[in-house]
Formats: sequence, C-alpha cells, structure tokens
Amino acid sequence: MATYWLYRLASIIVPRVPARLGYFLADLAGELAYLLNWSSRRNVNGNLSRVLGAANHNRQDIVRRVFRTGARNYFELFRLQSLDVEYINKVVTVEGWDYITDAMVEGKGVIAVAAHIGSFDLVTQVARSRNITVTLPVERVRPDRLFELVRRLRACQGLNLVSAGEGAVKTIYRALQDNHLVVIAADRDVQHSGMLVEFFGALTTVPTAPAIIARRTGAPVLPCCCLRRDDGSHIVHFDPPLELVHSPDRKQDIMRNTERIVRALEGFIRQHPDQWVVFRPVWDNTRPTAVNTTDDP
Repeated sequence: MATYWLYRLASIIVPRVPARLGYFLADLAGELAYLLNWSSRRNVNGNLSRVLGAANHNRQDIVRRVFRTGARNYFELFRLQSLDVEYINKVVTVEGWDYITDAMVEGKGVIAVAAHIGSFDLVTQVARSRNITVTLPVERVRPDRLFELVRRLRACQGLNLVSAGEGAVKTIYRALQDNHLVVIAADRDVQHSGMLVEFFGALTTVPTAPAIIARRTGAPVLPCCCLRRDDGSHIVHFDPPLELVHSPDRKQDIMRNTERIVRALEGFIRQHPDQWVVFRPVWDNTRPTAVNTTDDP
C-alpha cells in the first residue's frame, strides 16, 4: 500500500519538476537504490555476468548505470502525462520507421518485439504520435489499485494497455485484425509459460507469444528498442521484419522463430547492457516447458 501512495504522490509532483532537476534527482535515486537494494544489485550483476562475461572488469560500473537508467525511466513515466506529441517528436529520433509503415500495407498488423532497454514506453508513444494504434501487454502488479494507477500513467497518451495473461490473447488478435501495432517485451518469461531456449549461452525460458501469434495471424515480427542518449534524448530503432519459418511442424516453427527473436534481442542487449533494466534473475527458470498445442500463447 505504501508503494501505491508513493506512486500517487510522484504522479502529482514529478510533472511539475523541471526536466534537468528531475534527471539529477533520478540519478541520485538510482545511486541510492544501487547502494541499498542489495537483492536487486545481485540480480542485475548475475544477469550481466551472462551478457558480459564473469571476468569483465567494468561490470560493476555498468550495473550502477542500470540503476540510474531504471530511475530515469520512472521519472519519465511519472511525467508522461504532461508531455505532448510535439515534445515527444522533438526528443525522440526514429530509425527504421519505414519498416513499420511498409509492414502495415499487408493489413495483418505488426508485432514489435523488444527487450527492457531504455525508456520502453517511448517506443509506444512514438507510434501513437504517428497515428498508429498501439496495444501493449503489461505485467500485472499488486495491489490492483497500483496496477490501475500505473496503467493510467502509461495509457495517458492513448495507448491500449492490457494485463498480460489470459485476457490479453483476444485483445491482441483483435488488434492485429484491425491492422494495429502490438508491442511485446520478449526478454523475460513473466507468465512462466514460455519455452526453454539458449539466451546468451545459457538455457532459460522466454515468451513464445510473439512466435505463436505471428504463426496464426501472419503478422510480421520486427525487433525494436529505445536507446537513451547522454543529452536526454532518445533513439527508437526498428529492425527489418524477421524471416520466420512456417512449416507443417508447429512445435519446431515456434522453437526456431522464438530463437530468432531472442538472437535479435541479444544484439540490442549486448550493445547497450547499461540500459537493460531487468532487476529480477533471467536465468533462474530452466525447467522444460511444453509448447502449446493450441493457437493460444
């Protein structure tokens, strides 16, 4: 309950804070979180040891920057309600937008797969600013009133947010049928229903939803990421559509296409490890997982 009231207070105060001061305070909060939250620091350190190698001498500095990135993300979440389209287009440079518009011509919608890199919400805000309707499945947090507060903050610019899980499937399929953009974070198996694949040389489960949905709908899958720059601006980058396999063997298709998605996300994370804001262990789930035999992710 304390977290809810803290978020509520931040949603009122932060939009009134000048950006330069806000980022300074966010960096300070990130430093404090790095020093005091030993559990999250251990998790980030463990995740990055897979990405960078255990012998990397700069890893602790990169871990520290992850906490600062996370704090800046929260600052931007709380001030999102005060930003307009003109401001978003001013601070965000978009690379590869033609891949989105070209894919939309097919009329099957587009699935953008992303890792939790940089200010993840800006990927969706940029699409909305260009008159593309966006559906974003998000992890449900507790209590419910906290989830609803975060949902309202993230949806304030007109996004269609849906709680990831059972109720999201029909919404996603409907969005693609209406030729909308669906953005899915595919670097963490939040629902614990994914597939065991190799991720940075070690096995863990990752979401299969993008591969399953793409196979059923024919929607193209584009890797994307949002990168933070030192001057406070951002780059939203879209890769070309992945070449997915489609054969009579559904299980193998899902496995191979999920692996292709993971390889693309690995490239983003390897290039920008200090912006990969995942504070829970990624490689703590190595149980074998059966692939769905239905078309529901």
